[in-house]
Amino acid sequence: LSHSQPSVSNNPRVFRLPPYSLDPGSSYSLILTARDPLSRLESSSSPVMVNVIQGDIVVIISGSLEKMLYEDGEVLIDTSRSYDEDEEPQTSASSSLLLYSYSCVQSEPIYIPDCFLSFNFDSLSSSHSIARVSINPSFKSNVTLNSVHEVEVTVRHGLDNRESNELLKIRVLGSETPMVSIVSEMGVRMNPSRKLKLSGSIISQS
Repeated sequence: LSHSQPSVSNNPRVFRLPPYSLDPGSSYSLILTARDPLSRLESSSSPVMVNVIQGDIVVIISGSLEKMLYEDGEVLIDTSRSYDEDEEPQTSASSSLLLYSYSCVQSEPIYIPDCFLSFNFDSLSSSHSIARVSINPSFKSNVTLNSVHEVEVTVRHGLDNRESNELLKIRVLGSETPMVSIVSEMGVRMNPSRKLKLSGSIISQS
């Protein structure tokens, strides 16, 4: 596939395209031509084939991957920042083609192939990128305090079925149990030459 694209490099010896100029899964033929600067005659040319590979679907879950759920409360799973590496982050084209699904098992204190949790979604969003999780009232007696439930979030591209997964854990707490939270004041990335600063909080339902 031939494709006419001007180079954005100021150096005539370097051919550079801006990001997202080429279509993933396509092949392009680049022809390098060297000319005599005096006669302006074509002296030599050489073709180069470029195969553009498809990028990954990147799953991003806001907050910690270990969440706490009070037995009479709910916890939010927000994966709306997930994206397709083949699409520009500033555009909405990437997120609009992503589909979200959730599966769940109980992992502690014993394995159960069902976690008895309910996943509720915003009726205005068809992608299900944000889920509000609570204990299913019909199975509340099956859920023990301090039990751990593993939720696998799958994000799939609606056209080519590329997909990625991310796993998080939800621990069920009693209504009287305080919730301890520790976060880095420097965000998820830090300069290794600086001191790590952590801040903590304790939240009680009572």
